[in-house]
Amino acid sequence: MKVLVAPDKFKGSLTSAEAASLIGKAFKNNGFEVITSPLADGGEGTVDAIVSAVGGRKKIVPAKGPLGRSLESFIGLIKDGKEAVIEMAAASGLNLLGPAEYNLLKTSTYGTGELIKAALDEGVDEILIGVGGSATNDAGMGAAKALGAEFLDGAGNALEPVGENLGRVKKYDLSGMDPRIEKTKILVAVDVENPFYGEQGAAHVYGPQKGADQKQVEFLDSGLVDIAEVIENQSGQNLQELPGSGAAGGLAGGLVVFLGAKITPGTKYISDLLQIGTKVLQVDLVVTGEGKVDEQTLYGKAPTGVFNEAKKHSKKVIMIAGQIGEGVEKLEEEGIEIYMLAKGNRDAKWCIENPEKAIELTVEEIVKSLKAGS
Repeated sequence: MKVLVAPDKFKGSLTSAEAASLIGKAFKNNGFEVITSPLADGGEGTVDAIVSAVGGRKKIVPAKGPLGRSLESFIGLIKDGKEAVIEMAAASGLNLLGPAEYNLLKTSTYGTGELIKAALDEGVDEILIGVGGSATNDAGMGAAKALGAEFLDGAGNALEPVGENLGRVKKYDLSGMDPRIEKTKILVAVDVENPFYGEQGAAHVYGPQKGADQKQVEFLDSGLVDIAEVIENQSGQNLQELPGSGAAGGLAGGLVVFLGAKITPGTKYISDLLQIGTKVLQVDLVVTGEGKVDEQTLYGKAPTGVFNEAKKHSKKVIMIAGQIGEGVEKLEEEGIEIYMLAKGNRDAKWCIENPEKAIELTVEEIVKSLKAGS
């Protein structure tokens, strides 16, 4: 039997590439022929997954982190160097900060702009930007400033492009923007529908996960309302009406306005890049997985593209889960079989510390079940 092993990351334990390798090895040890294809959702691991799947190279580039510290970051180059893949988390991600450093008032996407500039320096025609895992709520001001934009207060003074200054922006100036931006197709991979501001917007939905208290959330949301008004007055664009503009602290919306980017459904775009459909056709069984499986796994998370392709071609799907959240019965209603890594005397802590053994034992259970059903 031939199996496609296409997992997402198991957050805090395994990258998607590590998970694919371990699950694939366990199936091979049980006599299966295996194709591995690590998944990506626009967050951490996106560049590695795409570069390894389609061929290309990873280029190390210097950039500033969310709080302005210099760091070693990277971009991916694919399609003979004609397309760049960027994960904003590599320069502006929450993973780059300790929990005590989370501060949406002070963080910036400036480093993401530096990654975009590094891609332009490579002479690419197209840039794909994944925006998962951000540590920011600056509406993309930082990224735009790194590329030549200025954000001005009422007296015409340039402002630092951070969350606490959103409400102080009275005008933005794009006259100094890198001219190569206009000639480059920029796509922002987004799988959420969140508007720019409001109860379902960037600050309210994601602020608390990034360390903001209620007072800060209200302040940041008010700032997003203010800058959205400035943007509409200057450009005529109403970001609140653009689904997904609130992704990554408003970075998605900012990239649309300041860089002329287009928002694209990330799961489908990345799934197509990874050629998941072609790989599904070559196998008898599809195995995916991720750290937390819940109802959202069906809608716009990395495994969604796998489910859709498998369903299209009537292939059996098995899901390996680190932990289970609400609404998993919806996956089971779709015919997806779920196997937990943490089971019986294997608790979550043990599984995180012993991922290879946990996967080995879980795959043995899957194989036993497959043999019993054949």
